[in-house]
Amino acid sequence: MVSKKDDPEYGQISGFLPKELIEQFKQRCNDERITFSDGMESAFEAWLNADNFLRKLVARERPDDSQVVELAHDLGLETADLLKIVNIVIGYKNGDITDDGNNGT
Repeated sequence: MVSKKDDPEYGQISGFLPKELIEQFKQRCNDERITFSDGMESAFEAWLNADNFLRKLVARERPDDSQVVELAHDLGLETADLLKIVNIVIGYKNGDITDDGNNGT
């Protein structure tokens, strides 16, 4: 097995973060028994998934089912609960639901 350092599909990244955030991250990685590299990969993927998901909602587009499943997993939610939220937001944005929560019909 090739290490990530030697894997041509991986690159290195660095930056500056608040010390408290670094300590929280280290603790979470330790609790989850994962490497810092795996923790960073997971955190970046979760952030990008959430951002793409929200951008679709704001654009009045329904996210793909795979995006809903992935984000629900990232957030520790049940997929069905997140789908309810998506349907409410999309319905409201499309004028299908009135401000009082009733169908616009």
